[in-house]
This record gives sequence, structure tokens and C-alpha cells, in this order.
Amino acid sequence: MRHTEKSSPPSGAPTGRWRPSLSRRTIDGQPRSPRRSVTIDSTKLDRTASIPLYLQVKNHLLAEIQAGKWKEDELVPTDDELCQRYQVSKITVREAMRILANEGILERVQGKGTFIRRTKYESRLSRLFSFTKWARQNGLEPSTRVIKIETLLAQGDSVHELGVPKGTELTRIERLRLGDKEPLCFEEINIASSICPDIHLKDLAARPFNDIIWEDYGIALGGSAVPIEPGKAGPYEGRLLRMKKADLALIVRTKVFALDSRVAYAVRGVYRGDKVKFVIEL
Repeated sequence: MRHTEKSSPPSGAPTGRWRPSLSRRTIDGQPRSPRRSVTIDSTKLDRTASIPLYLQVKNHLLAEIQAGKWKEDELVPTDDELCQRYQVSKITVREAMRILANEGILERVQGKGTFIRRTKYESRLSRLFSFTKWARQNGLEPSTRVIKIETLLAQGDSVHELGVPKGTELTRIERLRLGDKEPLCFEEINIASSICPDIHLKDLAARPFNDIIWEDYGIALGGSAVPIEPGKAGPYEGRLLRMKKADLALIVRTKVFALDSRVAYAVRGVYRGDKVKFVIEL
């Protein structure tokens, strides 16, 4: 006969059926692994130094985060666990965590805990924006996937954006822009077919679009208008960008002008709000 051990209810538990359970902390509904035990680490702090203990805790946690001890969106130890680890008060731990949250390193979610905030790549707005150059400035390897190229007739927004008569033949190019193989931006480019005939035959995945416009068609670009607003990605863009339904996006509508002041092309860009931020330098 096969025997199995049965779990016994804890002391003081109510009588009746009792089932042991495993507590799992979650963020956005995704299960997380149970915490490991916290090692006492009070020797990391110098209690005789002039540097306040909360700054020492903050600096030590930051060093561990930068070393990759926790990944993006991963739950970090609770305040109580950190108090035990460093043998300090809750006030000390909370001040250290507050500073890390203000610096954009941590995100404290009410009722869920404290998580490693997703990295945001900074884009400084300039006269002509280049995703390729921007990605490399942020230490990312840029790449592009051409999703679709089609010919259509101008109507609605495209008439206004490009300043062309209704019914003008346009080429629409959809591209996914990636950094280190992670999707960061969905682009929809509209350009009059008469300005750049046969542009669909160009290497739109490997060459920067502005380089193609200048080198292959001789159109010198002078500047751009770049309105930015927060919003939600549509189901199509959201799926390509691997965004969650609740994630915010940055919607960037760019009109790029030639030196003669005509609109060369227009772009609607959908950037992941959890990964990209724009900086305006005045």
C-alpha cells in the first residue's frame, strides 16, 4: 500500500479542511516567484561614517540594481525585509526607496509593492530626428522591419498633413523600429509618389529614410514640426510593439519640410511610453 504524508494545519488554525497555499505576488496580473529568504547585510553599512544611513542603503541597492540582481518589472524586497537585511529603521529604508523612486529607478505600486522600473531611452528633439542615430546614442543596436508598403489616394488627414490635393497618389510605408531587437516605435510614413517614385524599391530596412530622400532623390531637408501627445496604441500597433492594453504610448506626428518649405513627407510614430521619453532643450 502506498503511503503519503499529509500536511497538518498550523497551531491555532480552525478545524475542518485545511489546504496549504503558496503566496505569489503579482504585477499587472502576472505571477511572480515567491521571495527567497533575506540575508542579513548590515555589514555593508558604515555606522561611523558621515554619510547618512539612508544614503548608504540607497547606494547599495542602486549598485545591486545596476549589477542586474533584479530585472525590469521584478519585485524587490519589502521595506520590512530591507530593515531586517540592513538592521535599520523603516524611516531609513523608506527614505532610501523614496530617492530611488524619484530618480526613476524604482516604482512603488500601492497594494502590490516596489518594482524595478522599466528603462526609458531619452530622445532630445532636434531639427531632424533620426531613429538610427538616437538608438546608437542610447547604446542600442538599431534595426528596422518593413511591415507593409502600399499605394493609395490622399484623403482626410493626409491631404492636410502633406498639403496635396485630394486624390493625389501617395506611398504609405509601415515600419517597426527596434533597439537591441526590442520594438520601440511603429512608424507610418506618407509621401507623395511623384516626389520619390519607386521608393518602395529602396532598402527601407537598412538605410535611414532621410538619407534615401537626399542621396537618391536630391531633396534637401530643412526641418520638421513635431507635435507630441500621450495616447493609446491601437490593437494593430500595440500587438507589433508588444504593449499591454493599459500601457500608454507617445503619439508623434512629424511633418518634414524640404528647403523650399514644401512638406517632403509626414510620419505618424507610435512610441512605447514605458520605454521612450522626449526631452525639449530650450
